[in-house]
Amino acid sequence: MKNSRIVTAVILLTGAGLMALGLTRGELGVYFVKSINLCLECVGIG
Repeated sequence: MKNSRIVTAVILLTGAGLMALGLTRGELGVYFVKSINLCLECVGIG
């Protein structure tokens, strides 16, 4: 039981660290542009 909590905490911290790395590299803007383009294509406006 204790071992699974440690693994869960390591995975959580790794994910948070990778998200922080992506934010510092400016990847959030790229993500939003791609998601907006995808939505416009699905609706048929773009």
